[in-house]
Amino acid sequence: MGHEKELSQAGSCFDSNRDRLSEHQHRQKTKTHNPPAEMPSITKIAGAVVGLAALASALPAVPRLNPRAMKMYEFSKRQNAAAAALGITDIDILQL
Repeated sequence: MGHEKELSQAGSCFDSNRDRLSEHQHRQKTKTHNPPAEMPSITKIAGAVVGLAALASALPAVPRLNPRAMKMYEFSKRQNAAAAALGITDIDILQL
């Protein structure tokens, strides 16, 4: 009688381990593996370099200012010249 109880407990233990193993195997099968990233080809790299060079050559060397911005720039130059004639520095202006 004692042996039957031990055998039934061993059987249930075996069943639970088998269930855990099948769950583990299922997770392993469904797990997605990411392959290592491939190096880009030399033609892709060369194309990117040529594209960046074309973009850089198409851009203007300096930003273009509209007439209003040019007027403000001239005004600021006159202010700086007047301040320099009076001996006022940027530090003095910031302390006002």
